[in-house]
Amino acid sequence: MRAERKNIESFEREREKLLKEIAELSKSEELYKKFERRQKLLTSMEQTEAEVLRLESRAEELKKESGGAEEYRAKYEFIQNLIQYLETRKNMAREDIRKTFNAEVNELYKKLGFTDFENIQITPGFPNNGD
Repeated sequence: MRAERKNIESFEREREKLLKEIAELSKSEELYKKFERRQKLLTSMEQTEAEVLRLESRAEELKKESGGAEEYRAKYEFIQNLIQYLETRKNMAREDIRKTFNAEVNELYKKLGFTDFENIQITPGFPNNGD
């Protein structure tokens, strides 16, 4: 019986050792999983950083490209303003010519003695299309 008791005590000690080892292995497994998770996160971070750098580079390219577009937009606006200015000048010149023509024709008719015509004039809408 003594031998059996020794065997039982030995088994109990072995059982306790095994339980401790299992607990340590569980901790090690948790640590390993945490390490794996950390590695995945680091890889993901590196990929994200590479993507951010790529996007920043593309943003710089787009700024350079849009700089040309800004230049063309400024030129386009300048040309539009120039066209508007020239159109205004053309209309002013047309009006001055019309007024001068009307005054000269009326003066000529008076000198020629055409008294039936009091005030001959071309109206601003002549011809009908405005050109």
